[in-house]
Amino acid sequence: MEASLHVKNIKLNKKLNIYFDTKTLFNNQNKNINLHYKKEIFNKVVKKKKKEIFINLNNYNKKKYLKKDKSYLKPIDDISNYLKKEKLNKYFKYFLVHGSLADKKYIKGWSDVDTFVVIKDRILKSKKKIL
Repeated sequence: MEASLHVKNIKLNKKLNIYFDTKTLFNNQNKNINLHYKKEIFNKVVKKKKKEIFINLNNYNKKKYLKKDKSYLKPIDDISNYLKKEKLNKYFKYFLVHGSLADKKYIKGWSDVDTFVVIKDRILKSKKKIL
């Protein structure tokens, strides 16, 4: 049963990625088709969403995180060090790492780094700060 759900998630992800791909977004010839496709996909997603899920977020703890498999998990530490060095917290409300590297359920050679960033409102109001 779980494998079937995984396959459905992969198929939905591929459909969404096709729509948001730059080639699709900027292809003027298929503009009407793309808008219809977008509506169809998002209607399916919205209809399936029935309950809220709350997720507990953990702050990055270098010692705890790099305790096992330090060399493979180093990209996460590199990101953390870069954010601190460049003082980028003034731009971001949240900088989240999620997915298999975040929960350490990764597959070596397959898993990548997944991030989600929320930019502070005051930054979005300034073209100079965005650049």
